[in-house]
Amino acid sequence: METAAYEYLNLALGKKQALDLYYRLTGFIREHDPASFRKFMAYRDSTLKDDALMGFVLQLMLTRHRDMLAQLVPATRTIASA
Repeated sequence: METAAYEYLNLALGKKQALDLYYRLTGFIREHDPASFRKFMAYRDSTLKDDALMGFVLQLMLTRHRDMLAQLVPATRTIASA
């Protein structure tokens, strides 16, 4: 998950921070974007690595919810406005 956060957001996170971010983002998607959450649940697979799951979540946030991503992760504010 840390690798995906760095690749997508250029944000260096520790394991716990990355996991917290993952849960925060998936919670937002679950509550505010049911269609994307269904896609995410269909994508999830026990054989997928954590970085793949985080990458999927970050891609959803970057393409559909940039402004909220900037609020949930203040360090991404410059990415969200790009």
